[in-house]
Amino acid sequence: MHSPMMHHVAAKYFGLLFGAFVSGQVLAQTFVVSGRMVDGKSPVEFVNVSAFQLPDTTKPVAFATSDASGFFSLSVSKFPVLLTARLVGYAAVNFRVDKAKADSFYVGEVQIKPARAELSNVVITARKKMIVKTPTGLVVRADESITQAAGTVADLLAATPTVLVDAEGTISMRGKSPMVLVNGRNSVLGAAALGKIPASSIDRIEITNMPSASNDAEGEAGIINIVFKKNTKQGTTGAFSASGGAGYGGRFSSSFLLNKSTKTWDFGLGYDNRFSNRIRDIAAERITYASIDKQYLTQNRHDTRTEQTHNLRLEAERKFDDNTSLTFEAIYEYDKERNYETLYSTFLDKDQKFTTGNVRISDENQRDNAVELAATFLKTYGSKGKKTLASLSHSFQNEFQQTGIATTATNAEGKPFGDEYLQRTSNLEKKHVGNFRLDNTVPINAQSLLEWGYKGVFRWLNSDFKNGPESNGTWTPNPIASNVFNFNEQINAAYAQFKRSPDDIKRGSVAWEAGLRLEYTTNKGANGNNTQRFTNNYLNAFPTAAFTTYLSKDQWFRLSYARRINRPGLGSLNPFVDVTDSLSPRGGNPFLQPELIHSVDLGYNYQWKKGSAGLNLYHRNGTNTSLPFTTIDSNAVAFTRPENFGQSITTGVEFVGSAAPGKVVNFVGSFSLYHQQINGEKEGVSISTAQWTWYAKLTANLKLWRGSNWQWLFDYQAPTAIPQGTRIAQYNIDMGLAQTCLRGKGRLGLTITDMFNMRKSGIELSTPEFRSLRTSKADTRALLITFGYSFGSSFKEKVMKNQFNLE
Repeated sequence: MHSPMMHHVAAKYFGLLFGAFVSGQVLAQTFVVSGRMVDGKSPVEFVNVSAFQLPDTTKPVAFATSDASGFFSLSVSKFPVLLTARLVGYAAVNFRVDKAKADSFYVGEVQIKPARAELSNVVITARKKMIVKTPTGLVVRADESITQAAGTVADLLAATPTVLVDAEGTISMRGKSPMVLVNGRNSVLGAAALGKIPASSIDRIEITNMPSASNDAEGEAGIINIVFKKNTKQGTTGAFSASGGAGYGGRFSSSFLLNKSTKTWDFGLGYDNRFSNRIRDIAAERITYASIDKQYLTQNRHDTRTEQTHNLRLEAERKFDDNTSLTFEAIYEYDKERNYETLYSTFLDKDQKFTTGNVRISDENQRDNAVELAATFLKTYGSKGKKTLASLSHSFQNEFQQTGIATTATNAEGKPFGDEYLQRTSNLEKKHVGNFRLDNTVPINAQSLLEWGYKGVFRWLNSDFKNGPESNGTWTPNPIASNVFNFNEQINAAYAQFKRSPDDIKRGSVAWEAGLRLEYTTNKGANGNNTQRFTNNYLNAFPTAAFTTYLSKDQWFRLSYARRINRPGLGSLNPFVDVTDSLSPRGGNPFLQPELIHSVDLGYNYQWKKGSAGLNLYHRNGTNTSLPFTTIDSNAVAFTRPENFGQSITTGVEFVGSAAPGKVVNFVGSFSLYHQQINGEKEGVSISTAQWTWYAKLTANLKLWRGSNWQWLFDYQAPTAIPQGTRIAQYNIDMGLAQTCLRGKGRLGLTITDMFNMRKSGIELSTPEFRSLRTSKADTRALLITFGYSFGSSFKEKVMKNQFNLE
């Protein structure tokens, strides 16, 4: 037993030690040194920063690692100190700090450049996180999505947290369509082409929910930036991947990367392709109340599609010195598709007795070529944060589509009889999108930056559509059913924004920014004979503001506001009418007007060693909302095209989180719940619809043995409100298994998409004139085997999965 005297002595002894410790901490002042690691304009994560107490450069006194925004922070007791920044594959950066300002010193942006040395023997086995939450959104590493490794960019987005992609390829976030950029540029390779680009070509997906004034004001739901893989810059390196398997039919894709680096030049070459055979079944039912003989319509359609895509990418960078570079990029895409459709339609009268029916066989052939050329000049000025970036790009696409259609009457049993009615359609479409951008960043002091710049976007569309009957091999276009559409648009934007960040991020630190973007838009359009013309000229101001307060370096609240605009895309403006289904044709609307939106977002984020959690509350109020609208005539023909409505109000909550409770398993998940109210008037009828909806995604990774990853994706979307009805629920489960091999330079994978064949989409409409239900089921279930191999450098290539990412 211990005596009371011993307890008293022990308490006194520890009290003296504690007092001495506290006194020492008070007397020993510490200084915080912080900064931001960047490569050009992009933040660099996982840079190791060491501090040495000069003149001793042998033993570091403090360490730090840059986060997803490039930020680092460490504490030192006195000056001067030497900071050394290192990341494998990059040249080390050394810089001296002589004295502190108050209790902290912010060194600004520190440029870190890729190393020139060959590092072929380096193998790093640590993995980066699949997603990184940032104050403005999140970054998703494409090669971490094993379940979509053999798919397209659209498949990759379907597996991305907070993003929805339906069976028709329509992309949405928070209930509306985002703006889609490719390598940070407006391009013809945007949203419409994402179903053609292999996922193996993509490095990462950057999602920004509340963009600042330096970003385009377009896109109510935010911006999705698709970033292609960039080759490594160490000597001669390369990588190869291939994928093969089957759903209904065979599927194959491959990808190849090659890079050569010299002292003053970097050259990169990339090529990928994709071949597939697909099927799709569509079922539709419709009741037209005003019709007597054609009150009930039943349709069944079967599609067989063959697809092939080829993409070629070239890149050359001229390095004038460590701070100045000029980069050239070229992308070429060739796409060829053939779709063979068989559609049975049956009409019943008001007493549900057979009246008429037909079978319509369509043979659709499509080819398109797309080219994008870009040049970027970057000038940085040491580590002070000052820089200038200028970029120029032009992309153009020629798309030709021709369809032969044969229609034959059917009896009550669905048997064809009588002569075929033959017709043909063709559409030659030419698109051009150009960009010119100039950005400048000027540091005002250690905490403040002023950014200003200009961007011009130039769009042009020419569509030549012909439709008419075919007889004895002779096609005669019908002038009434044919048309030419010309459209061009210029958007000239200027912006300025001020950013202020704390010297050191700690509890109570505050960062804020405010900016203003002015965009002047001019556009005009006309049909071939100038009987329909329009011209628009408008100036819009888009203020943005954000306020971030930190509870700690890894925990913050952010309140932001932005005014946004939704301009109609070239596809929505094109009046070309798809008459493959003559009873349900679809077309564009050249008279669409832009939608203006006010957005407010309150976000909270917390990151810890084994996970992260982000929660956002958002509210949007849009006027002149653009959404699809269907009208029906007395012959029971339902025509759908986008129209402008009155108002759309969306309020919701969004959660994104990740957890790695152990070395064997980790999770990435997202959950969104929102309420959407649509109020407007069309065709003299008041439209009001409101609905709560939610969707959730969960990706689970199991690492059962060394070098393996077993991944599961669970995806669910609840019914969603649209102007005249509801989109039905959508759900699926994907699975992927990957294993490294060949001493870490290879990777073998197995993927099963839509394992239980559950994924389908559909729309249910209900109006005073009609009620309809249309469902679509493609062969989304497929089994695929993948293989990837890198040579020359085994740590930086990311063709299949970034097993060799640098921590």
